[in-house]
Amino acid sequence: DIVFCLSYNKIIPEYKLKLPRFGVYVNHSTDLPMGRGWAPIQWSVLKGLNSITVTLFKAVSECDAGPWVYKDTFCIEPHDTIYSLLEKDYVTSKNLILKLLKCISINKLVFHEQAGNVSYWPPRRPEDSCLDTNKTLNELWNNIRICNNENYPAFFMINGHKVIIRYEVLP
Repeated sequence: DIVFCLSYNKIIPEYKLKLPRFGVYVNHSTDLPMGRGWAPIQWSVLKGLNSITVTLFKAVSECDAGPWVYKDTFCIEPHDTIYSLLEKDYVTSKNLILKLLKCISINKLVFHEQAGNVSYWPPRRPEDSCLDTNKTLNELWNNIRICNNENYPAFFMINGHKVIIRYEVLP
């Protein structure tokens, strides 16, 4: 009857969007239509935003362009890492989904067209995790904390060798 795609990075074909009775819903971690596209959490940190708005929207065949049903915001703290931000994103998305399900059950679902300036953020690539050794650690913190230690670790090059940085933030 309903499909949820959490942090999905593909365009869903039109024929699949029509299969579930209530539709296909996607969470996206920007205040759409700002930041359509990829790696919204990482780009939000790199752009110096202080918060992330999660948008739950009905999927259409255009990238992140469907009408939204709910939005909620969480703060980006100075000590947050990709891991803590993904956890905040998960909790926020789960709450939005529960809210949506309740509204469907009482037939009170309201859709809102996206309004404002549309922007697209590109995918991040492994080479985007390369650190500029001319900057201080304080200047590099945002670049380090958005990296995934296992799959896309931060790194720098020295004398032709790749040096990988793995980090941990302690309470």
